[in-house]
Amino acid sequence: MTHAKAFSSIAVALTLGVGLAGSAPASASLVLKARGQVAPVGTPVIGVVAREPCDRFESSGTLTANSSSIDRARFTSTAHSGAECGEGGPVITGPVIGDKLTETGRLVVLTNWTYTTFVAPGAVNTECTYTVRMLHGKFTIPGPTQATVSGKGKRTGASPTNCPERLAVDYFHAKLYDAETHEVFEAEL
Repeated sequence: MTHAKAFSSIAVALTLGVGLAGSAPASASLVLKARGQVAPVGTPVIGVVAREPCDRFESSGTLTANSSSIDRARFTSTAHSGAECGEGGPVITGPVIGDKLTETGRLVVLTNWTYTTFVAPGAVNTECTYTVRMLHGKFTIPGPTQATVSGKGKRTGASPTNCPERLAVDYFHAKLYDAETHEVFEAEL
């Protein structure tokens, strides 16, 4: 190959590379809607995290970000209903702090829970207490803002060492509602 052809090939490659890089799509924005309208920041919301009939956490707050790569709801109060299911618990106390929803369809529930059980693997009949800071799952876009979520609890210093250091916290169902319409938000890009 001559120098002229090699230079020509490099010039074409650079031109195509710049053209492709310049045409890359911008980051998508997740848009939450209620009754077909974009929900403005400040919209009153209700977040529900439940493992029925055992536990149901209903939190009230506001939408603090919408039409961004991560939409957010911040909760100011949480009501807990239900009770431990079956012998050994778990007993869950504490609030749900907020929800984060991403343009990739990830729903993150932020919690400040204390999770106590007597049936942890390897520690049956021992009171084991864990902190749970987040649960996460996937939702479909376009579609309703709801997902099955799970996470991990971290053993507290007050728990005996025969309690597992981490414990799976599974099978909760999370939904984010518009408080005025009582309908689950619809998410789209």
